[in-house]
Amino acid sequence: PDGRRLATGSDDKTAKVWDLAAGRALLTLAGHIGAVYGVAFSPDGRRLATSGGDGMAKVWDVATGKILLSLSGHRGIVMSVAFSPDGKRLGTSSTDWTVKLWDISTAKGRVEEPLTLFGHGGLYRVVFSPDGRRLATACGDRTSRVYVLPIEELLTIAKSRVTRSLTKDECQKFLHTAQCPPSP
Repeated sequence: PDGRRLATGSDDKTAKVWDLAAGRALLTLAGHIGAVYGVAFSPDGRRLATSGGDGMAKVWDVATGKILLSLSGHRGIVMSVAFSPDGKRLGTSSTDWTVKLWDISTAKGRVEEPLTLFGHGGLYRVVFSPDGRRLATACGDRTSRVYVLPIEELLTIAKSRVTRSLTKDECQKFLHTAQCPPSP
């Protein structure tokens, strides 16, 4: 974020953090079992997220090179990672056609089940809008989607479009809420 460092991912299963002025690697981060496809610095520059061919996303401490979080749940290659502008959430996109939204604000080594957004055609890129209210994806099928965030706003939209009552299972699966919205 400060323009002094660059992060790269490689098919050698590592990510590197580079000092741009010196032209040398500061850190080599090894922990993925497959190639590293995506890298993203947190807004404050203290953490780096990586995504890999092993179906995992990892969050690293840039000062120490230690893994802070290992996020599993995708059933395909995790192609892309993105921090929300406030650094509290991490978006991951996968070839399993899903985007997962992880709340990493209070995580200390473990993260609760993420919000899963079902997508389309092998998701290759995920990015937050600058205000954090939208999440956009780019896909291998040459389409893009924009998801509404925060979840409260999405629930308001869902409530206005529901044409039947949802079952409790549907509310949990699609709206990620224990309580269903009132019937239309």
